[in-house]
Amino acid sequence: MILIITFILIVITIFTIKTKVINFKTIIMNKLYVILIAITMFSCNETPNQEYQNLQQSKVKLDANISMYSNVWDKVMNDRDINLINTDSFDSEVTVITATGPITGIDGFKAYYNNYLTGFSDAKFSITLIANCTVSPSSQ
Repeated sequence: MILIITFILIVITIFTIKTKVINFKTIIMNKLYVILIAITMFSCNETPNQEYQNLQQSKVKLDANISMYSNVWDKVMNDRDINLINTDSFDSEVTVITATGPITGIDGFKAYYNNYLTGFSDAKFSITLIANCTVSPSSQ
């Protein structure tokens, strides 16, 4: 940064001398303007802090998860591809809450939704909202 400022000051000095405006006050003022502009330009630190970077990484991961879940549910429900309910797309201990009680585990979860697809064969499914419901380790 100091090299850039020095270079700019030398260029201004040479330009001022070549134009035969050898007014000491003009030279000093030009140098002060350059220094002021350089300080203003280089004093702005635009490197994001760690918290911002963590939030950006979390957002990227969240967006990828939302896209994956949207695609999986669309294919399961609308294309009737029940085999997409697997441990690649869901936790092995996935739980669905039903009127008769919770069903836990990928096989029970898959069977529950397979019954839904069989019972409502002409149903169409669309996602209108996906909420980010995260549980922090301190609240567990």
